[in-house]
Amino acid sequence: MDLGLTDRVALVAGASGELGAAVCRRLAQEGARVVLLGRDQTALEAAAAALRAQGGQAQARFCDLEDAAALDAVVADIADTAGSLDVLVSAAGSTRRVPAYEATDADYEHAMTNKFLINVRLVLSVARVMRQQGHGRIVVVSGVGGIQPMDVHLPGGASNAALSLFAKGFARVLAKDGVSLNTVNPGAVTSPRLRGHHEARAAAQGMTLAEAREHLLTEIPLHREAEAAEVADVIAFLASDRASYLIGAGIDVDGGQVAGL
Repeated sequence: MDLGLTDRVALVAGASGELGAAVCRRLAQEGARVVLLGRDQTALEAAAAALRAQGGQAQARFCDLEDAAALDAVVADIADTAGSLDVLVSAAGSTRRVPAYEATDADYEHAMTNKFLINVRLVLSVARVMRQQGHGRIVVVSGVGGIQPMDVHLPGGASNAALSLFAKGFARVLAKDGVSLNTVNPGAVTSPRLRGHHEARAAAQGMTLAEAREHLLTEIPLHREAEAAEVADVIAFLASDRASYLIGAGIDVDGGQVAGL
């Protein structure tokens, strides 16, 4: 299926992470001009160079998403330089895994700052550009922890829930300006971040890491973790015109972990 992403300008935040990197590869394979955004200059330059070596179009841009003025300037410059800004995928932000009784105010503040607020700031910045263009696709990576509570992920889950609600509400506003906004909720994706989840579970319940991993897998009907590329495939579809009638959707890519209606 041709997703129609050839020469589309796609900004990917959190591009140096496991999932963000997979999204960049997938979009580059579809012919998009990928802009990798983050604050780890060395990692982003290496990732962009790797994409170019594989025949993709890619460049790295550096910005701390906590700096609103710098972010607005970078977003505006990308749009001006490229001539448009067609796609935003935000896989930015991380939260700490911590047992419920050990979570402090600082853990909740960290989660809201490093997941919810930076994504809201990024979406608003890009949305202002896309509104002027009259078109655009935004995909925000939230997480199943915002739908199905996990006792070692309550601060992160709370921030994901807030982010998903914001996205669904703002999507209804953006749709009137020709911009779509949807969220993807990954489940267990093979990554260093997932190891942190297992470590928190093991510490909370006196398990080994292997037992903690098996504990999570028993909740997943497919009984395996996802590869980042599997989630990236869904994101690429949402970033394309093939998803033209999806507005404010939350897609769970979780192997059936979340039991929904």
